[in-house]
Amino acid sequence: MNLLEAHKHRLEQEIVSAKEKIWTLKNSDFPDLIALNQLNESVARNWQLIEMIDQHLHGGENREMEG
Repeated sequence: MNLLEAHKHRLEQEIVSAKEKIWTLKNSDFPDLIALNQLNESVARNWQLIEMIDQHLHGGENREMEG
């Protein structure tokens, strides 16, 4: 596993952890809206990073095939 794949894997784990925290907060009697917002933003940011990593990884593979 190269560095980008390892980073992608870590981001995916962070997304799972954040979603678990989101569900816990949503199911509480008085959900902390600021924490929910921060967690949702973190998930969105991590998805963007994963998409960029995928583009880089797959873009590199396509260039190698062409060359």
